Amino acid sequence: MEHTFQLKQGCVFSPFDTGRDSREFVLRTPAGRLYRVSGLVKDVLERLDGRSTLTEVFLRLDVPLDPQSFSRVAALIEEHYLPLGILESRQGDGRSGVDAVGASLQLPLLLRWQLVPQSIVSGISPVLALAFSRYGAILGLAAIAAAHFLVYVSYRDVDFFPLSANPLGVVALIVLAGLCHEFGHASALARFGGAPGSIGMGLYALLPVFWSDVTGTWELRRKQRCAVDAGGVYFGWLASSVYAALGILTLRREFITAFIIVDVMALINLNPIFRFDGYWLLVDYLAVPDLHRRALRRLWARLKRMQLPPLPALRGRQRVVFELYSVAAALFLVVLAGLIYRTVWAPVAAFPTTALGLFNRFTQAYQAHNYGACSYVMLSALIYLAIPVSFCLGLARYAYALISGRLARRSDGRAKHYS
Repeated sequence: MEHTFQLKQGCVFSPFDTGRDSREFVLRTPAGRLYRVSGLVKDVLERLDGRSTLTEVFLRLDVPLDPQSFSRVAALIEEHYLPLGILESRQGDGRSGVDAVGASLQLPLLLRWQLVPQSIVSGISPVLALAFSRYGAILGLAAIAAAHFLVYVSYRDVDFFPLSANPLGVVALIVLAGLCHEFGHASALARFGGAPGSIGMGLYALLPVFWSDVTGTWELRRKQRCAVDAGGVYFGWLASSVYAALGILTLRREFITAFIIVDVMALINLNPIFRFDGYWLLVDYLAVPDLHRRALRRLWARLKRMQLPPLPALRGRQRVVFELYSVAAALFLVVLAGLIYRTVWAPVAAFPTTALGLFNRFTQAYQAHNYGACSYVMLSALIYLAIPVSFCLGLARYAYALISGRLARRSDGRAKHYS
């Protein structure tokens, strides 16, 4: 007997701004999770009352469905939305079924700590949001431009660039800039009426990262979402502008070194290939979900002269940007393959020789009671293995989820910003 379903109480739909004439919505669950759905799926989910079967619901739609669309939407309801836990399943005889809450693939965040609770973030962010007002943004961008001009043009010959800066001081400044980066996302969300979540730090395989909960971004308009995406880099540069001023006034190398490193981190964050801020900025500008996969699939289909996969209607400049992104993403994969060999396989293959050398250096330092050198050798070994092990752990976890069928397609993949 055909199953009946009912949308859980507390689920709320709100319009999703794509910048085009398309009916798309954001579904907020009682648990606060957000999912992007089409207008058709919204109409179906709203009509699920626990008594009507899917066939009866489809027959009551304002626009009748052809058999192919009927099968596709029915499979989507049963195979995707039911495992997400937003539906209650009931048998045709009225007995209650059990929610099938499926496990979805998460980023390999092996450890995670909350540094700033939501209560504090929600209290501070509205004040910091003034930096996103018209005059606040003008002053902030002017300060960023002036800082870069002073460091890279006016003071480029001043002798405070050597790498003799205190490494602990530089690390402390970079960590502070990272926290400012996450407050940038949270403050931008607060500026547009959203509720920012907590801020924390985690271990992405073996690499430390910051994260901020900005789930509410999905409910904003498209330009506002773009502002939230760029808010992290903006606040990071504001922090580095303070470093530039302090470095020029005090001639301390730590401030200028941290300033340059923050610039490098900002460029990495703006890379639209990886799922960092630049990727989400481009996703929101084009209003194309799963941008990377769609771009590569269309490029591959065009090269093989196959039928192109469907794509939301893009206009003028947006279509040019999408096509350029498709080519850039493909070229980057080629470059990435070479980088993976150099940073993953080559170090792993040479590890026995390197490990022996590190062990000999550690033994010599220990016998000489030079415990500082011992710590340095151990840190060198950790850094040497960080990238290969991170890659292998992430790839293994992804492969396991894919093989075991636990890789669920989700539309709230940026509930956390990582940097």
